[in-house]
Amino acid sequence: MQIKLTMGEQARLWEGVTQNIQAYDKFMRGVDCINRNNEKDNKQAQHFLKEAISIDKKFSFAHTMLGMSYILDLLYRWSKSPLESFEQAELSAENALALNDSLDMAHILIGWIYLLKRQHKEAIKEGERAVELNPNGAFVYSHLALFLCFSDKTELAIKLLKRAFRLNPIPSPSNYIFLAIAYRVDGQYEKAIEVAEKGLKDNPDQLSPYLALASSYSLLNRDEDARKAAKQVLRIDPNFSLDYLSKTLPYKNQETLNEYVEALRKAGLPD
Repeated sequence: MQIKLTMGEQARLWEGVTQNIQAYDKFMRGVDCINRNNEKDNKQAQHFLKEAISIDKKFSFAHTMLGMSYILDLLYRWSKSPLESFEQAELSAENALALNDSLDMAHILIGWIYLLKRQHKEAIKEGERAVELNPNGAFVYSHLALFLCFSDKTELAIKLLKRAFRLNPIPSPSNYIFLAIAYRVDGQYEKAIEVAEKGLKDNPDQLSPYLALASSYSLLNRDEDARKAAKQVLRIDPNFSLDYLSKTLPYKNQETLNEYVEALRKAGLPD
């Protein structure tokens, strides 16, 4: 998962959430670090976001993105204590909404909290609320789509992701990643491969696109290509574990999760 704001979303942030230029600067540095999508930069992002909050304690967007960084810690096993990361994410969400319950991205963060609790219906409701609050926000459409994808509602997920692409003239890598996931869950493996490769163009060291490639190639019985993608996964994360992945990913349908894990195992990734 990546966090990338469009220029319009950045403008909303500047006009509506903080008037302190120092807090804004720290915030944007934090978001830039999160977008690099690796453990070291994610820790640096937390440092910048905490500084932004110390400057402007009412900066609800900074609380939200700090919570998102903890979600990334949990998903990618960058945290020594996933439970602590989850609790920090939940606290950040509570703080953000207490300060500004009309902030769309705070509802996306709450949606992630519900999703990780396997409360899929509630997660989708929060995503829908985010879209109501910001109907032109590419970020909120893409994350609502991912919530739907984890709930096996792939047709609608793909439709919303295509809308996110239209809303953002320069799509973030996360949009490609989410669409690749949706296509893979929907059984459209060739399309999943195509968009996953596009997601790697600006950042070839992301884990998620290679997971999409390894699983999709495997499901197409293109075993050599699957193994090549799996090797890239292990290059980026030598400690990658299917066991951790299967316990963390919040798929509603166990069969969908099992198919994904088995495809990655076939590609050569370790338990």
